[in-house]
Amino acid sequence: MEFRTEVSVDPSHHPISYGSAIAMFGSCFSDSAAQRLSDRFFSVMANPLGTLYNPASIADCLDRIAECRLLSADDLFASEGRFHTFACHSSLSMTDRDEMLSAINSRIERAHRFIESATHLIITSGTAWVYRLASTGRIVANCHKQPSSMFSRSMLSPGQCADHLAQAIESARRINPSLTIILTVSPIRHLSDGVHGNNLSKSTLLLACDRIAGSISDTEYFPAYEIVMDDLRDYRFYAPDMCHPSDQAVDYVFSKFSEAYCSTSTQALAKRCLKLRKRLDHRQMTTDPATIARFNDATASLARTLAAEHPALLARLQPVITHLSQETSSLHSI
Repeated sequence: MEFRTEVSVDPSHHPISYGSAIAMFGSCFSDSAAQRLSDRFFSVMANPLGTLYNPASIADCLDRIAECRLLSADDLFASEGRFHTFACHSSLSMTDRDEMLSAINSRIERAHRFIESATHLIITSGTAWVYRLASTGRIVANCHKQPSSMFSRSMLSPGQCADHLAQAIESARRINPSLTIILTVSPIRHLSDGVHGNNLSKSTLLLACDRIAGSISDTEYFPAYEIVMDDLRDYRFYAPDMCHPSDQAVDYVFSKFSEAYCSTSTQALAKRCLKLRKRLDHRQMTTDPATIARFNDATASLARTLAAEHPALLARLQPVITHLSQETSSLHSI
């Protein structure tokens, strides 16, 4: 007798390997998934303009990156001692206007270069609800805690969401026509919209993703939302806020993603890379230079072995090897 409904995911026809480069845009769930890829030393770029929640803002972001349309001072506004822009998440807001413009515009240019050589683009929509500036009707990426009177709130239709997703894909493929597109819906619950409003929103996104995945070539849907809602479906897999999936839940979704998109050999290599990451993150409990040096030597040896066996990893591991060698050298001189 089965007491759960496990969501099975068919292997992709567009696998991810250590020769792949993955660009990720969307909700904070995509940031969590990107961190797991980065921890395993995959080549990944996530949300260069900060977390984006709705398909319209994701499309605007990719269109800006495709055109390398840089921000100017006119795109910023000041509030409570910080500069903000309605084009980006508040994590990119700063106290210095020129520093903010330089940082964001550098991100736009780097994102364009990354997508030029990327193999996969993952778009994770979080909500169909949008906020529009009352003065212009423009959909904003973030309200930056401005007065509610400045905005009108509405839900995009399935057709509008599909159109924005299609626009996002078209913009990305203007940079790189060979991109494989993976669409997902974030399992993070937006309970500020109310339970019913959240369910309507997620259903809208699911309909839009299904329409696009069935109509645009080399575009697939990965069921992150369904894995959490229908496979795990238990509050013990949520963080204390009862909205965000727990780390254990995200790990499970990531394992399903790996099974679908990575070969068994790539998964095995990812485990070895994660071991290296854990050694690099290990906090030494001793101050003995000789003990620390031996640990660093063993860690550097693991990195050199991985780089020698898998040349695609060399560029990502060389800074690690160099840093460990320099640190060990300084320890030996103590």
